[in-house]
Formats: sequence, C-alpha cells, structure tokens
Amino acid sequence: MLQITDYRSLFKYGDMKKIMEITGYSRYVIETRLKNNDYEMTELIKTFYNKKLELLKNQINDYSEI
Repeated sequence: MLQITDYRSLFKYGDMKKIMEITGYSRYVIETRLKNNDYEMTELIKTFYNKKLELLKNQINDYSEI
C-alpha cells in the first residue's frame, strides 16, 4: 500500500471544513500542526481518510451488487 507522507496535499476544501468541525481547530492550527508533523493531528487525518476510503469501498460494493 502507498505510504502517505504529506497530508496537507490531500486536503480539499470540503475535507478541511469537516476536520475543522470535528476538531474545533482553525484552518491555520490544522495546517501548522501538519507542517510540524504533530502526531495527534496526523493520526486524526489518517483516521479521517481511512474512514472515507472505507465508505467509498462500501458504496462501490453496494453499487456492484445491484
């Protein structure tokens, strides 16, 4: 599996808004923590995108069953 090292490059605007709602942090705080490789923030981003990928996989499986 591909190892992601730059999480800031993954963000789309909608994803950033969702993470801001989840954490309560501002965009600046999130970007600064990612830039400094803050462990807590990178784990949160990993979890966010893993769940997003899992939902997409489930949608594809549901669609292929139809």
